[in-house]
Amino acid sequence: MITQRIYTRRFLRKRESKRIKKAILEKYRTIKSLADEIGENVQSVYSIINGYSKSKRVATKIEKAVGQKLFPYTAEEE
Repeated sequence: MITQRIYTRRFLRKRESKRIKKAILEKYRTIKSLADEIGENVQSVYSIINGYSKSKRVATKIEKAVGQKLFPYTAEEE
């Protein structure tokens, strides 16, 4: 039997995910503490940071908590 690989679509590259995690961990001790502060589920925050899901609402909350632009798909405030 031949097995077939299933690839998951990512909205961010691994390099971008690592950059985002580094910026978050400079301000917060854990991703869980960030999720608790912004009032979101830990799993959804992890999946957005790793690029497996895309949510402008949660990404904007993360950016406001960290204090810098992190995600390429969120709009810049004018």
